[in-house]
Amino acid sequence: MKEQELKKQFQLWEQKRQAPPLKSNHATEFLLRLNKRKKNTRRKRMIHWAAIALVCIGLGGVFQMTQQEESNEVRKFQKA
Repeated sequence: MKEQELKKQFQLWEQKRQAPPLKSNHATEFLLRLNKRKKNTRRKRMIHWAAIALVCIGLGGVFQMTQQEESNEVRKFQKA
């Protein structure tokens, strides 16, 4: 009994909540929005990868600097 009432209520609700009619150019608007979103995500990805590359280059430079051996003068200065 309850299932039938629920189905009936749902059907009534569905009839009341009709979707508004779409514009005639809705497909082109959708494609324009989709292309705009794709451009934005591409730009964000490029910036993201550029930032990662800069961090890697910076870390590589720091690693090279830490691997260099100190000269005798620097060691004598640090001991003093």
